[in-house]
Amino acid sequence: MGQDNSSNSILSCRPGKFAPKNRHCPPNLTTIDSLQYGYIANSNRLHYVNDRTNDSTTKLGDFKEYTNNTSQDYSYDPNGNMYVDNNKRITSIVYNHLNLPDSITVTGKGSIKYLYDASGNKLKKITREGAVPTPIETV
Repeated sequence: MGQDNSSNSILSCRPGKFAPKNRHCPPNLTTIDSLQYGYIANSNRLHYVNDRTNDSTTKLGDFKEYTNNTSQDYSYDPNGNMYVDNNKRITSIVYNHLNLPDSITVTGKGSIKYLYDASGNKLKKITREGAVPTPIETV
C-alpha cells in the first residue's frame, strides 16, 4: 500500500499560561495535536495518522498515537470496513451479514457487542470492561 499525494495536516492549539512559543500557534498557546494524514493510494481510506506533537501518556481527550510514525494504523476488509485501528488500540471489528459492526475488541479495555433486528436497527449494546464478569447492557 502506498501513499498518494493527498496527505493533510491539522494543527490544534490550546491556551496555556506558561506555554512555550511555537511558530505554528499564537503567543500563549501550546500545540496539542499536529496531525498528518496519509491515505491508501487511489482511495479515501486512511493509511496512517501521524501526530508530530504526540504525547501518548496524556489523560486529555486529544489524539493519541502509540506508534508515532507513518506505518500502517488502519486495516480494511474487502467491503471497505475498518477492522483494525492501532491508534485507538482496536484489534478487531467483526461485521454481521448486514455489514454492521457485530463486535469490537479494544486492547487493555474490553469489548463491545451489538445486537440488531432483521432490518438493521440497533437493539442493544453490551460492553465488557477488562476482566469484569458481568457485562453492561444498554438499550
